[in-house]
Amino acid sequence: MLEEAGLVYSYCYEDLVFVESSVVLFKMGENSREVFLYNHVDCPQKDADDLEIKLSLSASQEGLMLIPYGKYKLKPGAKNQIDIEFLPTN
Repeated sequence: MLEEAGLVYSYCYEDLVFVESSVVLFKMGENSREVFLYNHVDCPQKDADDLEIKLSLSASQEGLMLIPYGKYKLKPGAKNQIDIEFLPTN
């Protein structure tokens, strides 16, 4: 899906995939065909919309369902870790 959209992943951790230096994040759903899309809070809305369109097309070609799910931000955590805060959708 990422190759089709011309994107690369930056980092994977458990059920999370960070894309393009964390501009977007995928969270894999319990259903193996669901992929939840979160945009970083600093990603301009126009860019987020363009990425969503591009990724939705690529996902459907792969038999996946991309579900826009909101925004996220990264913040310092304990012991040199990074915490992910998922923000509610408006």
